[in-house]
Amino acid sequence: MSTIKINELATTDIALTDFIAKADANGLMTKNTISNLSTFISTIGSVAFKGSVLIADNPTADGWYLAGEAGTFPNIGNLVALAGSVTIFVISGSDTIYSKIDIPIVVNFDSTPTDGSTNAVTSEGIFDKSRFDSVQPFIIDAASTSSCNISMSVDGSNIKFEWDSVILLQNYFGQSDFVIYLSSSSQSGLKSFSIGAREAAYIKKSDMVALGNGGVIQPTITTRQDNVLNDADVIILAIRNDSQKPYFVNGLIADFAKNRLSTQERFQIVDNTSIDDLGLTIQEGSPSADDITISWTGEILVGGLDNTSNFKWIVSETGTKTITLTKELSVCYFKKNEISGTGGNLTVYFSQWRDSLLQDVNNIVLIGKNKSPFLKDCNGILGEFLNNNNFDKEINNIDTRVTALESLSSTNVKTLAAYDRGLAQKEYTTTKKFGIIAAGQSNIDGRVSRSTDPPSWYLSEGSPSQITNAKHWNNTAKSWSSWNIPSQWAFDTEVYHALTNYLSDDIYIVKHSLGSTAISETVDSTGSCWQPFFELTSATATNLTEEFEQYITEAMASSEFSNVEIKAFLWHQGERDAFGGTVSQNAYYENFKNLIAYVRGVVGNPLLPIVFGTISESSSRYNTTINTAQNQIASEDPFAFVVDMSQATLFDTLHFNGTSSESLGQSAFNIIKDF
Repeated sequence: MSTIKINELATTDIALTDFIAKADANGLMTKNTISNLSTFISTIGSVAFKGSVLIADNPTADGWYLAGEAGTFPNIGNLVALAGSVTIFVISGSDTIYSKIDIPIVVNFDSTPTDGSTNAVTSEGIFDKSRFDSVQPFIIDAASTSSCNISMSVDGSNIKFEWDSVILLQNYFGQSDFVIYLSSSSQSGLKSFSIGAREAAYIKKSDMVALGNGGVIQPTITTRQDNVLNDADVIILAIRNDSQKPYFVNGLIADFAKNRLSTQERFQIVDNTSIDDLGLTIQEGSPSADDITISWTGEILVGGLDNTSNFKWIVSETGTKTITLTKELSVCYFKKNEISGTGGNLTVYFSQWRDSLLQDVNNIVLIGKNKSPFLKDCNGILGEFLNNNNFDKEINNIDTRVTALESLSSTNVKTLAAYDRGLAQKEYTTTKKFGIIAAGQSNIDGRVSRSTDPPSWYLSEGSPSQITNAKHWNNTAKSWSSWNIPSQWAFDTEVYHALTNYLSDDIYIVKHSLGSTAISETVDSTGSCWQPFFELTSATATNLTEEFEQYITEAMASSEFSNVEIKAFLWHQGERDAFGGTVSQNAYYENFKNLIAYVRGVVGNPLLPIVFGTISESSSRYNTTINTAQNQIASEDPFAFVVDMSQATLFDTLHFNGTSSESLGQSAFNIIKDF
């Protein structure tokens, strides 16, 4: 027999030379002879790793050897170790049989950075990409008129761009100066192109070079995810998402679209003197008065694109024009219905920044300022004129006295763009009811059991089902209702409870959250993300920030919200970006900063306080890069507040328990209560 039970073993001594017995988990022993053991040991010896070997070495023992250099090994059957590979020689048959294993080491390079690629990037590719992103061609009208009358309109499911004069492009890509026509058919008449959902229009620098000083360029239409858009040779003119919104990327048409509030009502600035320099100056007032005086010579006209023959002078027809903005009268605007005829003075009105008159569709904001001497990027003609004519020096001189928005200054163009894209004119007063928005992933979505780990006040207050005075916007029903205390709660419930008791008044909540979601679009191409630049989100993913903006906008448009001001932003997130690897981790600082700027733009308040907590060191998703980024943002932004949750306790490997959630909620309440 091949096996015996332990209780069947002989009672006398058993010689080791006879057999070795090994019991398995079932109490059975397998007989193994010394001969078998010897064969087994010999087999191990023949495949054992013996160390490294050089070309001059003469190994005599069977086994595995690692080649210590590239070349032919005469003492190992003339086998060759290849350069750029890990070579393992296998010697067997008493040093008579030779074989090898080659493990190639290959590094693939991308000539230019490509989204989603895992390859290395050449230094030249990085240079080309950086040069492309930092250099902007600008538009010139070949007909020497003041405007090409570019219009943007809805064309079925497409957005259509049209213009009625020859448009030239001036190029500064290291070539000699030249111009080419941007045209769809000929050098005169109506030019047009249309882009549909998730489409982009672009031209190539190489085509500009090939045409030289003249010719025609037809914009190419492609899908937004097309890799060609990453080519340093490509200049993107316009791009759009699934919605009817065009998004500013880096092109001329896109820049035009960005500066227009709607697809129907647009205005343009015209320089009647046909000179480039109007002598425009920006002068700070005295520190005590905080005035800004903007003056220019020459004649600036305003005209409606719907009727280009109608022009009116801004301020006056002759002499030096002057607009003065003060603390009290911090915005100037004019009315569309007063633009009529072909001459005369256009009345410019002044108001407070939060004046409800600015919400009137009949009123066009020219330029505005905050309470400090800081020029705000508005949607009006004068604001566009300042931007398009590069009066950065004067604006930046004023900007230096502002600390609240230093993080949004010219040092980060993309962050400014994020704020601009969400910007809208809204009314705010300090007497309105407290509005609060909340978003993020699972630790604000809610994971703490109300039945087993409730807030400390919950049982003593009779286990209420609602916080009556906390009004919650139902994103599905599009209506307000009392906040239902979730069966799985988060720290924001603690904030709402504390606020209603502190204020003895109603508060209004808009919340959007989803577990296991990153800001970076690179973590989950088919899931959801919070990337504020929606065009980066893949076609198969959901952009939660876009949804959040929709919910906020819908809530603010409700009649009940007319006496509410959004005064704080609750956020908790970061674990999913930590899980996404070095790409999402290293991008978190910029992504989170851009997200904050975008949401502030949606709300219309660049100083909106945001409160967020760090990741617990006990979490399986703890990452120092994420926590460092959060702390850095809080140190740079005077209205960003971080709560240190590094020592927070969890009920699993990811989620705050009741004690930690309540602590974070109380900390957040103490920060925002006075806002």
